[in-house]
Amino acid sequence: MDMKKAERALEFVSAYVECGDAYEAARKIGVPEKKLDVMVDRWISNPAVKTLVAARQQEIARAGEITPEWVVGEIKWMYELAKGDLDKVNGLKALDMLAKHTGAYQKEVADNNVTVVIRNYADATVDPEFE
Repeated sequence: MDMKKAERALEFVSAYVECGDAYEAARKIGVPEKKLDVMVDRWISNPAVKTLVAARQQEIARAGEITPEWVVGEIKWMYELAKGDLDKVNGLKALDMLAKHTGAYQKEVADNNVTVVIRNYADATVDPEFE
């Protein structure tokens, strides 16, 4: 990997660790929309990038005692606040984040088509107050 590509990958790692979403991270560092899928796939499948992301996430977790359970708890709390305020937009954002952090979404990519599978939806309930 040449120096310019390595620097770009490091920018991606920093942005990805900050926001937790590979596509958002790529957009933050200026990747054009038409190159987004290719670049994100290249970075998230790169073993060196994976190692750097994991190392930085562990550093952050150790520094602030942030655990996956803590993150999920905070997202649930944000959902409850939004629900209490009847804030549908932020409530749905919190639910989306909760689904991502708990593995409810499963992304499958084949032939440039993306399929999102939502698991365990049969057990889901909708609060009538929040519809």
